[in-house]
Amino acid sequence: MTSRTSRQAGFCLQAHGASHPGLARENNEDAFAVLPRPGLFMVADGIAGAAAGEVASQITIDVIPGLLQEKLSALRSNAARERVEAAVRQAMQEVNDALVAAARKRPDVGAIGTTLVVALCWRDSMLISHLGDSRAYLHRGSALTPLTEDHALAAQLVRWGKLTARQAEENPGRSTLLRYLGAEGELQPDFRWIRPRPKDRLLLCTDGLTGMLEQEAIQVIMESYPGPAHCCDALISRANQAGGKDNITVVVVHFLYVEQQAAYGQPATRKRP
Repeated sequence: MTSRTSRQAGFCLQAHGASHPGLARENNEDAFAVLPRPGLFMVADGIAGAAAGEVASQITIDVIPGLLQEKLSALRSNAARERVEAAVRQAMQEVNDALVAAARKRPDVGAIGTTLVVALCWRDSMLISHLGDSRAYLHRGSALTPLTEDHALAAQLVRWGKLTARQAEENPGRSTLLRYLGAEGELQPDFRWIRPRPKDRLLLCTDGLTGMLEQEAIQVIMESYPGPAHCCDALISRANQAGGKDNITVVVVHFLYVEQQAAYGQPATRKRP
């Protein structure tokens, strides 16, 4: 578990992250980062199985903060959002290419990949970017709003009108990812900007949570536990009570107040759960 509080100019944050292997798996292939001081939060879910998935997610979480610091420090504080997005995409692509190269050296393992959802503070806004089916939600007032759409076959069939949301929950394509880190070629991450308000809360999570709990249940927990640490613990506990069929990782960020932020700061230390 990792908790951080940041009172730097820009966002005053309280944040906490936690991860649990669940009840059905021995290994935990998830990884996360909670870095409020620079304003960076990430969740990754390894998808290759066995040790390869764990390696992919951990490499991603370890390497991306440094790459982002290098690329974003070269930008002016008033840089256009498109340039910030380009820096995030470039960092993801560099990690992606490294995972592809590692997989080529280990043909016995096959693809080495991971999902990734990133939340990055920039001035008075936050950029959400993702690949795969790890998700981001915004809890504002009494509403929990999805900020991401799964890059999975079943989810795509829902968007095309071929399946209902209920049918997608049982469809085998739910676990077939269309985009992830570790895939050949050029990445196409999704980007979304939000402007946080005081008392907003951000949730990043792997499908070990959303596969066990409906959105309504997640919303009730978010409203019942205002502290990020207690909220993370309650989400994991409830997911395990519902079956715990996969690794469960959550990061909760609580915005205490929001001001103008100059730019992305220096990365803080981070720990694997």
